[in-house]
Amino acid sequence: MPFRYLQNFLILKERAEKVLAGKISSSEFLSTLERMDAILARAQEQYNAVEIEEELTPEALRGIDVLGDGLSEYRCALKVMAGFFSDGDPSHIQLGIEQAFIANEKLIKVLHMADQEGKPSSGESQGNTVM
Repeated sequence: MPFRYLQNFLILKERAEKVLAGKISSSEFLSTLERMDAILARAQEQYNAVEIEEELTPEALRGIDVLGDGLSEYRCALKVMAGFFSDGDPSHIQLGIEQAFIANEKLIKVLHMADQEGKPSSGESQGNTVM
């Protein structure tokens, strides 16, 4: 199952707010963290298994780096949130959500970079010469 970047972040944020408000149990929130970490772990395994081709553009290489950073940082954010279970301090969840948001932005950026990489420039699509 692919990680749906924005949707999963919104689910995570909603579940975090609910656990802090006492609307869901800690075990339900822990289940959310574990499920998201498992998805990210699989994505990270796939990322680590990819061989980098020499003929990739600098933009593609930058996208690969951003992807790796985003996956690692997202998993770290989940670990920060899990600190809530050791002492009940809500700042763990609040800080983790902030970190997850930043990591999520990186993953979304990679999607946009990939979309742009696959699209011809406006001059190419119309057969125009760019001067």
